[in-house]
Amino acid sequence: MKIIKTSLIILFICSACWEHNETKNSKNIITKPYPHAIDIDKGFTSPAIIKLSSIADSIKYIILSKDKEVIISDFPWLQMTDSEFYINFRGQIYRFDLSGKFLNTIGKIGRGPEEYMPGSPFATNPSADRIYVKRNYMHDYITYSNSGKFIGNISLKKSDNIWEFECFSDSIFMYTFYYIFMVEKSIEDLILCGLFDINGNKIHIIEHPAKNVPSEVNFYRLGISPPSYTFYNYDVVLNHIDTVYKINKDTIIPGFILNWGKIPHRHSFEELYYIQAEPSKKVEKTGKFLEISDKAYFGLKDLDKYFLFEYDKKTGNTRSMLANGEENFGFINDIDGGVKYYPKWTNKAGNIWIDYDDAFKFKKNHDEDLLSNSIAVYPERKDKLKSFLKNLEIGDNPVLKIVYLKPHI
Repeated sequence: MKIIKTSLIILFICSACWEHNETKNSKNIITKPYPHAIDIDKGFTSPAIIKLSSIADSIKYIILSKDKEVIISDFPWLQMTDSEFYINFRGQIYRFDLSGKFLNTIGKIGRGPEEYMPGSPFATNPSADRIYVKRNYMHDYITYSNSGKFIGNISLKKSDNIWEFECFSDSIFMYTFYYIFMVEKSIEDLILCGLFDINGNKIHIIEHPAKNVPSEVNFYRLGISPPSYTFYNYDVVLNHIDTVYKINKDTIIPGFILNWGKIPHRHSFEELYYIQAEPSKKVEKTGKFLEISDKAYFGLKDLDKYFLFEYDKKTGNTRSMLANGEENFGFINDIDGGVKYYPKWTNKAGNIWIDYDDAFKFKKNHDEDLLSNSIAVYPERKDKLKSFLKNLEIGDNPVLKIVYLKPHI
């Protein structure tokens, strides 16, 4: 077992053998090597207009189960394969094809040997023919075929606090963790994320920075949130505080380091890991961290002001675009003139981004005033959006908003 500590010295040494850490990446675009240092102060003083058309060439809207064979509302998890969507809605896993047609559920909710409890995280294997479900309150996986047929159980070592996981192969998994209601004796076991074998044995881990607790720590106030992640070129891009890690089936390295300069931001132990009674008055990150071939994107929040940051992997330059309020945060959607866009998920290749709105909100946000005044570099796609809105009913299931990046991205 290799334990990768949060000390960047060790991680920087490991990064020398990173598969994608060459100056010419898989898209034949010359970039700076990992880890990239992102100058936040410079980004705030370099205003920009960041348009979706600069990186994407199309956007598609899909209603999940338009015929209402199943009724869906808000859902916390989605995974996209080459031919399907999987979502977790009220504890049950649903499978849809890429047109939104409902195909089947995966297993059942319950405590039986072939069932799982609500909140159980799931992942598809690389060939997308098997679904792994980490059963809440139980130390095992339960596996199904993509048609929902039960395959079997796989025992795990003690697996408390697993938040999400990804399947790099049928024998290597990545876990992320969350921690609440901690006690002093358990603080030594904190892991941020790691690679594990199918039975939960450690391969590579990053110890959690919260292990370095101050002597006066109040354990009853600890609420350690899990890191968020997306994908780029089948690697996990995992975002935690000031470091964004690059993870593949072989290793973990720092991919991006946020340098805050004199910008006031959350950095103390209490600010980062205590449950807060009030919103922070300092700058903090918001949304997922997104990487493409030559750039990276992320959000920062300063009270009610939201900033979309763009980092150029070729030049090392950073710039940002201001949005007044969370509802205005995101890329300017000049592809079809719709509302601003920022994804919740990506596919594993990282070249498809996914977000969603409920049908009522989608229709409300795309009102006549917006569509009359917005700019679309593809006017025919604005016409297509208008046609979609005309046929959309406020009682429909959620609308997936899917952005396809340009081939060279």
